[in-house]
Amino acid sequence: MLFVLLVNFLTSMQSPSNSLDTWKGSSLPGKSFAEFTNFSGKQDFRIQVPPGTKKVKLKYEFKNILGELNFIIKSSSQVVLSKQISGNQKDEITFDKSPNVNYKFYLEGKKAQGSYMITYNN
Repeated sequence: MLFVLLVNFLTSMQSPSNSLDTWKGSSLPGKSFAEFTNFSGKQDFRIQVPPGTKKVKLKYEFKNILGELNFIIKSSSQVVLSKQISGNQKDEITFDKSPNVNYKFYLEGKKAQGSYMITYNN
């Protein structure tokens, strides 16, 4: 019995932090999109804008069919947006970009199924 518990513990420690059945999408400067099923974990994407950009205008559209999905925009020192996604959501946000600061958006899911489309500075 102890052996079975030890094997289960070691197996869980070696499992990747993200799990999913499918992820079909792409991330390019100015645009990121995907369809996914059974997404559990965290994905992060760098917001790539030209040097000297002072404002970022980001449009997002989510379709969350099942599970939990969170959308976060942040730098190393500031959270710009943190939102739980349920159902269909479409919106936009404009925020000031500090010089020499990198921003990322994150998707955190727990058995999530759905899709997203994000465009920025278009």
